Amino acid sequence: MIQKVVVFDLDETLLSKDSMKTWFFIQFKNNILRLICLILLSPFVLLLLFFRKYRIFGISLLTWIATYGLSKSELEQSFKCFAQHIKEHKIPSLYWYSEGILELQNHLNAGHRVILATASPEMLAIFLLQSLNIQIEIVGTPLQQKFGGWIATSRCWHNEKVRRLSLLNVQKPWLASYSDNIKDDYPILINCKYPNLINGNEPKKVNTHLQQIKHLTWHRPLNK
Repeated sequence: MIQKVVVFDLDETLLSKDSMKTWFFIQFKNNILRLICLILLSPFVLLLLFFRKYRIFGISLLTWIATYGLSKSELEQSFKCFAQHIKEHKIPSLYWYSEGILELQNHLNAGHRVILATASPEMLAIFLLQSLNIQIEIVGTPLQQKFGGWIATSRCWHNEKVRRLSLLNVQKPWLASYSDNIKDDYPILINCKYPNLINGNEPKKVNTHLQQIKHLTWHRPLNK
């Protein structure tokens, strides 16, 4: 029997906010040299981020500034500590949704193959899930060491998520998908039998293929 596949987004789906943006904020807040470099390069970074075609370069430059001088082990340690701080509620605005983790665990208990597909760095996502002792497959944005820092080689976003899932031999349509954003995650929502929108406002016009999308409200912090 073919195992049923369920796909979860991460940021603002299982987590209350964007994890990488929060990590960036901490990196720049705690290092004056990184902050100065960011301020000096911010017009160029914002310009790259504004145009979708060049957004990956803006993300890479931002990541490079935030990680310059970090070895792989140091970057992993930074992500690991960040993940632990989230678990311990040391970052008030960023927490796991209790309802989301329960939903994920229910799928695992049902024998489903659960995969996390996120635009955040895959390395970060691994440590985030490990902090909760959750063992599932993860596809995310790969990071590569370059010129003393780390850059994003390709962004795991929109159609790229479906391409990465296909490399894991995930057949369409899979069972269910969970995301907070129809526009950004339309490809993973349209390619499943049961799409779920988390804390999203119903759009004025919904594609006919997503008429049956289920709206879920998740808000309770995990273990609090």
